[in-house]
Amino acid sequence: MDSLNLNKHISGQFNAELESIPHAGDDHGRHGGAAAF
Repeated sequence: MDSLNLNKHISGQFNAELESIPHAGDDHGRHGGAAAF
């Protein structure tokens, strides 16, 4: 699998999981999370 596509897939999965978790106003964590990859 192409590395760029893999990275996009991982980010998409990660963001989807984040969206399913209630954040008490943790907007910074939500937008900055994908940068960990």
